[in-house]
Amino acid sequence: MPESPDEPADGRDDALAAAFRDRPVERVAPGRAFLREGAPARDALRVEAGVARLQRRLRDGRRVVDAFLFPGDVVGLARVEAFAFTGEAVGPLALRRMPRARLYARAASDRALQERIVARLREEIGGAGMRACVSLGLPPAERLARFVVDLCARRGVALEPGAVVRVPMPREDVADHLGVGVETLARALAVLAEEGVVLWADQESLVVSDPEALRRRGGLDLSARISRQAGRDGARGLLLPVGFLH
Repeated sequence: MPESPDEPADGRDDALAAAFRDRPVERVAPGRAFLREGAPARDALRVEAGVARLQRRLRDGRRVVDAFLFPGDVVGLARVEAFAFTGEAVGPLALRRMPRARLYARAASDRALQERIVARLREEIGGAGMRACVSLGLPPAERLARFVVDLCARRGVALEPGAVVRVPMPREDVADHLGVGVETLARALAVLAEEGVVLWADQESLVVSDPEALRRRGGLDLSARISRQAGRDGARGLLLPVGFLH
């Protein structure tokens, strides 16, 4: 079940949160788009509550889910002409938006805001990690393990035996994020369950049984390779205005 739209964003990025605080809250119904692939990328958007997916269509019609957004996440910071993805609400979603030019103008005199924007842009490059896993051809079980590790980090869940992490998006979304079919996703989860790594607690939550095995299965020993590939897959267009850091 998607998160309540009234669940507030967490306390991360106070400078970014403050920058968006005076912007009106927009409510987006489940499955509705709040930005479109190919549309002019003039605005930055901050998720206040709920979960969103960023997706695009390949030439053969297949869907790719590039990323998920959680409360406190910001999209649209990169200086690009058009959005390379469509943003949709997974469940009830609340967000705020502001013109990127206005945000950057404010950051010109706010060092803390500058630092948070730069940090977010770096995270956006790092967020290409799953695309890198797909590009490197990692097996489905490894991709799933990596996803669970990342999800725990995003949701503030400590990786320890018995840790429960909520999976607020449909399995079809997870499969399209990992670059596999739903049946392959089910088999990958069965492999991890058989190995005693993770298993479903219920229809919406996973239990981490063996954190160290999960980390190994997630290819964290391949972090250097994944980071290099992520830089190639995700760095395009992440350009700050000239003199932004000076």
